[in-house]
Amino acid sequence: MPRLHWFNGAAEAEVARGRPGFHPRRETASLLADLEATPLFYAAPGDAVLVDTLPGTAWLGSLAAAGFALPAFVTSAADVPGLEPAPWGRSPDAARRLGAPWSPADRDLYAKTSWVAVLAELAATDDTALVDPGDVGRVARDEAALADAVAVARRGGADVVCVKAPWGTSGRGATRVLGGAPTAAQAGWTRRILAEQGALLVEPWRRRVADLSVQVAVDDGGAEVLAVTRFFTDDRGQYIGTRLGAPLADLPPADADRVARALDRAARLVGARLHAAGHRGHAGLDALLWRDDGGALRLKPLLEVNPRVTMGLVALSLARHLAPGVTGDWRLLGRRHLDAARAPSLAALAAALGAAHPLATDATGALVGGALFTNDPARAQVCLGVALIGDAAGTADLGLA
Repeated sequence: MPRLHWFNGAAEAEVARGRPGFHPRRETASLLADLEATPLFYAAPGDAVLVDTLPGTAWLGSLAAAGFALPAFVTSAADVPGLEPAPWGRSPDAARRLGAPWSPADRDLYAKTSWVAVLAELAATDDTALVDPGDVGRVARDEAALADAVAVARRGGADVVCVKAPWGTSGRGATRVLGGAPTAAQAGWTRRILAEQGALLVEPWRRRVADLSVQVAVDDGGAEVLAVTRFFTDDRGQYIGTRLGAPLADLPPADADRVARALDRAARLVGARLHAAGHRGHAGLDALLWRDDGGALRLKPLLEVNPRVTMGLVALSLARHLAPGVTGDWRLLGRRHLDAARAPSLAALAAALGAAHPLATDATGALVGGALFTNDPARAQVCLGVALIGDAAGTADLGLA
């Protein structure tokens, strides 16, 4: 059945609130506006995408010329009656605006605390020698339990302890507690989260080797594991991009095989739990590759579950347009990249990138190089999405390497 997609990218913040009416800050609202056409990359033939502002014809023309099949774009759900609602994430506002399913059980699936037992099960039955049982977090529901959980993590060897809100995304909703007691600001934050959300998750902080994600699709018949992706975050843990293709290429083959097996097992278990809970649609589980003090490779196969569409799914859809053996980086560029490139605007930055890295295809029309823009450069306010393909990947003068 054809679907009506809607990029409600602040779904988690709204879910944390628990009811419709969430209003993001101005910067976040601008980011959501810049990315609102993103579902076009994973939409199927016959689908439509709900937007506030119709995309520019020049940008859509460039995508069509690059081989992308474009869905219809509408500014009202009433324009396409009968389409199945398909928001980026289930939420109270998606239920109100699209008629998408929503229940308190959906809210529980977003909570980081809901998945601790699943990670414990994975650690207890791991056969890859990658999963450290010490990675399993502890849920604290009051200040005394929080202090105890931090102490347990320290006795387990964690110099830095990460304290997370059950509902918090992309580096927000977490704090790192260094050696000693929490600061006054951290203590105030933890008290506020306990009062507002009822719990905190305490985990040892690990020095990462790589951030990985597994994409899962759930329908009435069960769950299907789609693929592993490798993504990038900034110093605050906020998402900035995903590698297109070859997520484990820099690991020795034997290690890559172990990681892939452990992630597949985690994704199948998560997928089964999502299906049993009534979730239908896409989901992603994030994982963390790290090394212990002895240098041994470790994997936390379930860092968090995102019961929604993720940027990893968008990256997979982009990667399908690349020629065999070609890789790239999909990046979300912002103001700091303007400074690095000495560009006056995101539109000017796009023009420079496009001139320096024109799109190139092989005889079949598959992409082999260049810069492909994933939102309209002429209208970008705070974010410019660009897939840097082949030799264009890791453009050093933008600090992307």
